[in-house]
Formats: sequence, structure tokens, C-alpha cells
Amino acid sequence: MNVDNLLKRAEPHGDCLLLPNIQIDGYVRLRVDGTRIVAHRFVYEQAYGPLPLGYYACHTCASNYPKGDVAYRRCIRLEHLYAGTATDNNIDTVRDKKI
Repeated sequence: MNVDNLLKRAEPHGDCLLLPNIQIDGYVRLRVDGTRIVAHRFVYEQAYGPLPLGYYACHTCASNYPKGDVAYRRCIRLEHLYAGTATDNNIDTVRDKKI
């Protein structure tokens, strides 16, 4: 698996690049070297290296979608991803009114 293959599968949606989804929670999961990983984390780590323990690949584009729409979870545009803690991710969720 490599990022170029993922980018070929992604479709533009606004300024996001969304992968097709088959998971009920909205995330796209890959199997890389026998380990399951969410696609956006894979893309982030391919660009910047492994995330430190306790960090997640978080999306900056969640606010582009209405409450209840989790399509942003399929976004793999590198510019929309940042390394954040669980607290950062929870703050984003509240700010973007995803709960």
C-alpha cells in the first residue's frame, strides 16, 4: 500500500479528498504490514513519520460538514491533517458541533 494508490482512489469533495467508505463509523481502514490503520493516519505518517504515543492524525476539515455528517473522516488531503492529542480531537469535536 502506498499513498499514490490511495490518492488515485480518492474523489474531490469541496476541498477534501475522500476515499470510498465501507465502515459504519465513517473511517476508512487499511491493512498495512498486517496491521489495521485508518487511512488518514497512514497518509500522515507516510509524510511526517510515526506519530508520538498518544497522538492522533486529526482533521481540520470537519467544520466543512454539517452536524452528523462524518464524511470528513474519509479525507486524506495532507493539508487537512495534523498531529493532535485526544484532548485536541475532543475540542475539535465540540467546536465543530459533531456531538
